[in-house]
Amino acid sequence: MLGILSAHYENMDPHGMLHYEDRELKRWGEEIFGECNLIDPGKIYIKISKKEAKIHYVDDDRLFERLKVILFRRTRGMEHMMRDLVIALERLYPHILILDSVASVADTTSKISSLLTRREKGIPQLDTTVMLSPSVWSSVEVGMPAIVKPSHGHNGIGVEMCNTRDELGQCMARMQLAIQDPATHMGYGVLAQDYIQVDHEYRVVVINGHPLACAEKFGDKLVRNAAQGAIFLEKNNLDAMRLAADCAIKQELFFVGVDIIVKDNNFYVLECNRSPMFGTFDKATGLHTAQLLMREIHRQLDPSAYQGTTLLDDLVSNASKFDIQPDIETLQMNRNDNVQLVAQMEKNIEAIDVEGKQAVSQELERIKKYLERPEGNDYPKRIKESIAIVNQFVIMFNNLSGDFGDKLGKVWVKLIENIFG
Repeated sequence: MLGILSAHYENMDPHGMLHYEDRELKRWGEEIFGECNLIDPGKIYIKISKKEAKIHYVDDDRLFERLKVILFRRTRGMEHMMRDLVIALERLYPHILILDSVASVADTTSKISSLLTRREKGIPQLDTTVMLSPSVWSSVEVGMPAIVKPSHGHNGIGVEMCNTRDELGQCMARMQLAIQDPATHMGYGVLAQDYIQVDHEYRVVVINGHPLACAEKFGDKLVRNAAQGAIFLEKNNLDAMRLAADCAIKQELFFVGVDIIVKDNNFYVLECNRSPMFGTFDKATGLHTAQLLMREIHRQLDPSAYQGTTLLDDLVSNASKFDIQPDIETLQMNRNDNVQLVAQMEKNIEAIDVEGKQAVSQELERIKKYLERPEGNDYPKRIKESIAIVNQFVIMFNNLSGDFGDKLGKVWVKLIENIFG
């Protein structure tokens, strides 16, 4: 039996439904393991006496005796408790396979520990200044412009760019107020990094040392992640995938999302997320990350059931077995909105120079033909063809100079969000 343990069940939407990631993990956990429990640490207590030491769960007192494997998901805000729980599990229930180790649980919840580990292991990353308290900022030399983020931030919340020392001071005042509120789970201090205009940013999901795929992130905000509205498009950059796998192995992370940035063909690890959101990644790559993860966990417990196959074999079969299945009804509902967006794009094109106008118009005609084609069984193929068009278009509008290129890009992003959901 599989247990999935999360420090917070904020993974519920306003209607009380699990979000995509946890819904998929539970679905595939039940299919592969037969039973899958979402474990709330708030219902756990440990009795330690001369007679015995035992971990109890309010809803099922024999839960930990029956579990075979536990996957740790979110630990934010409860790092010390989760670390102690891992220690207790390892000592009292050695039969349970724990993902991840004590070291990795502690490491990824501490930015300092993660940064030092990557430095010691020779993993390229950005130079970083960690201020244990925002109040020390006036005595710290920080290059400008700088990216400032909370020590335990999440989903890009609280990340700011400061161009001057005055802006840095104002930012630190806001940070001080934010971290004093325990509900924000932003930790205790602040990280500052020199701002660089990156050429590319990638998300690579790694399971047991194997990179599943690589998706490039596109967005017009400072932080490019799904929570901030970024678009992911599959682009399997082998250098990024190798670096992500190396980082996951050296940080002892069984399941992790690695964010990598590229500047002048130099690759840097930006962040390792041991509880990655993978819904947008799945849409971009056509993979079922939760299924691949559950199969790999089960393979660790019962290798004979897989007849010598590996995760790499699963990836090959996954590419042919699963495809991007668009929601036809949603596509039809969005068709009118898409046509209006195309018209808005045509207006913006009028303001671009002749060469740019010709290139953009060609791509626009291709997407218009896509929108006008009748529905049919060829949707997966057409989706993939359109993704290739999107890749070309994104590169093109990023190279356009001036405000018109920015406006056109934003409209295009909205159009693609409508088309691909």
